[in-house]
Amino acid sequence: MINRPNPNEVFPNPNLPRLCFIKNVVKNPRIIIGDYTYYDDVDGADQFEKHVTHFYDFIGDGAIIGTNSVVAKDIPPYAIAVGNPCQVIRKRFDDELIELLLKLRWWDKSIEEIESLMPILSCGDLKKVKMEIKARI
Repeated sequence: MINRPNPNEVFPNPNLPRLCFIKNVVKNPRIIIGDYTYYDDVDGADQFEKHVTHFYDFIGDGAIIGTNSVVAKDIPPYAIAVGNPCQVIRKRFDDELIELLLKLRWWDKSIEEIESLMPILSCGDLKKVKMEIKARI
């Protein structure tokens, strides 16, 4: 049985105390955070709102925000963004795979479904990953 990160925990990996789920630390209702969106900060990832400047933002599912970034515009799903002002430096995946992952919404699946998806989601052959996800959505 796999152990997926608990989306209700601030720090999903006890071995990485500088990494948190942003959704669990943001209190400002004007900041909309997607699922499984991470923030990494050696000075206290749970202090996201103090360390990151943001204005009525949307941070998409699966996005990663760098330490001390100034988020002044929306960050798309599965993007890696850093800096002042925060800029997307790259996407984690190509557009087609991002679209498929958003439709799949793997984080809403049961543990059993996620276990069955793990060989697919961790496969290095992205063509195969895309084909398998398409068959499941």
